[in-house]
Amino acid sequence: MQNLTLIIPGLLGPDARFHEDYVPSLASLELLLSRSRHTVNVNTSPEYHRSLANILKQNFSVDNDVPVGAITRHVDNDGDTSGIWMRADPVHLSPDRDGLVMMDSFILNLSQHDALAIAAEANKVLQDYGYMIEVPFEDRWYIQLENELSITTTEISSVVGSDITAYLPRGEDSGKLHSVLNEVQMHLFNADINQQREERGELPVNSIWFWGMGQLGEITETGLSAVFSNDIYASSLASLASTSCYPVPSHFLGMMGHCGDASDVLSILMHCQAPRQYQNLDLWQKGLMLLEGSWFSPALDWLNQGKLKNLRIISDGHDFKINRFNLKKFWKKSHSIIHYKRLPLYAKDN
Repeated sequence: MQNLTLIIPGLLGPDARFHEDYVPSLASLELLLSRSRHTVNVNTSPEYHRSLANILKQNFSVDNDVPVGAITRHVDNDGDTSGIWMRADPVHLSPDRDGLVMMDSFILNLSQHDALAIAAEANKVLQDYGYMIEVPFEDRWYIQLENELSITTTEISSVVGSDITAYLPRGEDSGKLHSVLNEVQMHLFNADINQQREERGELPVNSIWFWGMGQLGEITETGLSAVFSNDIYASSLASLASTSCYPVPSHFLGMMGHCGDASDVLSILMHCQAPRQYQNLDLWQKGLMLLEGSWFSPALDWLNQGKLKNLRIISDGHDFKINRFNLKKFWKKSHSIIHYKRLPLYAKDN
């Protein structure tokens, strides 16, 4: 293989400060990163969906949302690419000293039965505004719009685990959406289905999150031989761009055996995303150790042997590019991955 790109949201860990003792032994990853050409937030969006769109050579306007709703609905509704869509995903908002902290489907344990019941309650409010939620899957909800709203929204993955105040829709029509959200929240607070969920020890779905508005325009070729992803957005975008997409195997060698002589491959590894969002150090450690043994160590071996020409690792605005020549720079000292979190924005660490 010539080139492999790994997108790994949350690789460098939660935002909370923690001691280096919390980082497990990661000899292969530390060597790869220390010998790389490293940049921070240079030509790499920290937002997962926009960053992935850029890597897949889709030039969505930076002034508008990435149309995630229309993209994922392409797969969720058997290839339908028509209309203007916005995601309206189920969330739980938890009161905190700083405001309302969002939790998503990762910890909601939401069944399709509950999803349909909660969406039906939300629709009692939304129908007065001309909206109706569509629920093809328990964690992916949609609203169709007659016309695009004059707003920009924030990707849900950038908000989970944080106070929502700074991330609410912005723009000329944002006031309308804020009113809709407030009414939906008040209605869901007393909904019978949420009372039942609380009695079962489950979190109530007490709000929805609007994001990813737009319609599909021209989708260009990605230039990639294959994409490996368990993420519906990546799978949908690859499909629209006529690029082969496969589930992520449990091991690097499983992917390489599937690829054969493919020249440019992208794999998206989500092991660390939820731990970063929920500030869960234990789960992050487990994700890192799994990646070290199953991905970083064999990737390093393939680079050393010349079986892999270039490796690129992208995570949360950090961009690491490694090749066999870089690996020979023995004088470059290995660092704990915490080192990279401490670099200032727009830094270069070559």
